[in-house]
Amino acid sequence: MVFSFISDTKRAVGLLKQYQSSLTSPEEQALKTSVEKVSSIFGSHLFQALLGEVCFGVNSNGSQNK
Repeated sequence: MVFSFISDTKRAVGLLKQYQSSLTSPEEQALKTSVEKVSSIFGSHLFQALLGEVCFGVNSNGSQNK
């Protein structure tokens, strides 16, 4: 389950970077900067660790471990 979220996140980062590279006009620079920030956050080790914590904090039947 965790590996699925991590691979989905990596795929999302790749798609965001691809989209970011398509933003070339001056009017799109603010959006390009925002997309860069989001992809940077999603690709960070901290985000990956937090995602892992969320996944490991829920057991197989969906209830939270205590």
